[in-house]
Amino acid sequence: MLGSEMEKIEQSSGKLEQEVVNCFLDRFFSAYHRVAKLKKIFNYYGFYRPSKDKHPIKLDKGKPFNTGRFAIRKVENKEYFLHVNSFPPAFGSYEAQNLAWNEEFYIFLRLKNKSETVKKEQIIKILNNFKYPNEYIVLTSGSEALEVLGKNLIRVKNELNEIGYYGNLSIREFQVPVFKLRAFRVQDFIIVLNRDNMGQIIQYPPNDPEKGESDKLVRDEFYTYIEAPSNNEQLMQKLLDESPEWLQRLIYKERQVEYLSDQVFVEIRERFHYFDDTTVISYLAEWM
Repeated sequence: MLGSEMEKIEQSSGKLEQEVVNCFLDRFFSAYHRVAKLKKIFNYYGFYRPSKDKHPIKLDKGKPFNTGRFAIRKVENKEYFLHVNSFPPAFGSYEAQNLAWNEEFYIFLRLKNKSETVKKEQIIKILNNFKYPNEYIVLTSGSEALEVLGKNLIRVKNELNEIGYYGNLSIREFQVPVFKLRAFRVQDFIIVLNRDNMGQIIQYPPNDPEKGESDKLVRDEFYTYIEAPSNNEQLMQKLLDESPEWLQRLIYKERQVEYLSDQVFVEIRERFHYFDDTTVISYLAEWM
């Protein structure tokens, strides 16, 4: 028992084990990729690309849905990071799914601004009016969306299911790909989108090397910084100076330092932008 407690103390006071950090990130990104689909759909059709340029829009912390800059910044109990088996069930999954929801909703809002609003009952008629319906794709979310598309929707299982592909909608002799999105929880909608011009999603570097943020901490286009404030004086001071709301509640600096000493700081952030080209053709039906 004493040996076990001593091991805990030694690990708690030392640097975080990279194996444990990697395990946490594996779990985090596994949950994220199960939910995040829109970027992958845009990438499949050739409308997503990474860039080495700086993000062109100034950071506005109060309006992330205007900029495409999303981040998780929080602390977690240091004991969770003592070894791989310390993580509680589904640890990090909520944050990963919430990050996916933020980025998907950001793209959705910009698509919505470009779309002609229609009633859900009109979707099939709209597709039938196109000379070549297969020049379009259908994005769906919510429990009723697939029912609205009706009996002409054929389920297809293949490797594209990983990016949300559900199957094909038969419109005359044409097959229209249908994608089912997972991030939107209770939001019901159907988007008909021209697949020849969907706009462009540009992914920008998530870190600032000039501020000492290493490229080695970039994973899946995200900057992943995980550190114990008790092991990093600069981080500890930064958190005390900026004093997030959850830290302000402790009021006294001594209590804040004591609390932070038992925590691990987690920051995972990304930067991208959806450029909604003026020639994008899109129709939207949404309901709750």
